[in-house]
Amino acid sequence: RRFLQSLSFGKIRVSESGQFGTLDWRLTFATGDGKSMSPWHDLPPFADREKRLLTFVNEIPQGTNAKLEVSKSESGNPIMQDVKNGKPRYIAYGQYPWNYGMLPQTYEDPNVTDPQLQLVGDDDPIDIVEISGRPMRIGAVVPVVPLGVLGLIDEGACDYKIIAIDARVPGALQFTSVRDVPAFDEDALSEWYRLYKTAERKPPNRFSHGVIRSQKHALAVVNEAH
Repeated sequence: RRFLQSLSFGKIRVSESGQFGTLDWRLTFATGDGKSMSPWHDLPPFADREKRLLTFVNEIPQGTNAKLEVSKSESGNPIMQDVKNGKPRYIAYGQYPWNYGMLPQTYEDPNVTDPQLQLVGDDDPIDIVEISGRPMRIGAVVPVVPLGVLGLIDEGACDYKIIAIDARVPGALQFTSVRDVPAFDEDALSEWYRLYKTAERKPPNRFSHGVIRSQKHALAVVNEAH
């Protein structure tokens, strides 16, 4: 499949190779004129800095459970399926209730202690949980409004989750908190991330503050990781 997406920073072409659900499947990114690009290194973290809009690269659509992620090691950083015990990985806890992806040009460094949590990073880009309730396709690149941040402690490492909403949702540009999103259940999100690894016989995750912290804290996390 191929499609074009138009954002303020240009057009993006996305294409698949291999059979989805196998170790060979990849989703690669290119500019509108076909030049290869990395969703991690070549997209800006801010879709619009003045409006405080972030760039969201969707890896896992709402309502699915294949564990997809941008490859940190392969050329061009395509989206691929994570591998567990030599097989494509699926989340045992169930389907993702929200869209899930990453923030370009960010990195939680395992060699650097986070100033807020006093923990090292988890060796990944900053994650974004997009809560509009509208499933997005794999590889969608969308401007989002950051609303808060959940400080997840995953196996002793810092694993921030920026909570955001698609900037195209009516009224979203005026939102400043998860509480501004109609019908959003803050407790349900925290509980899902606390428990989802228990289906793999791992202990529950812990949180740095137990709650989703403010938009101000979210932007501080972004700036620290950029």
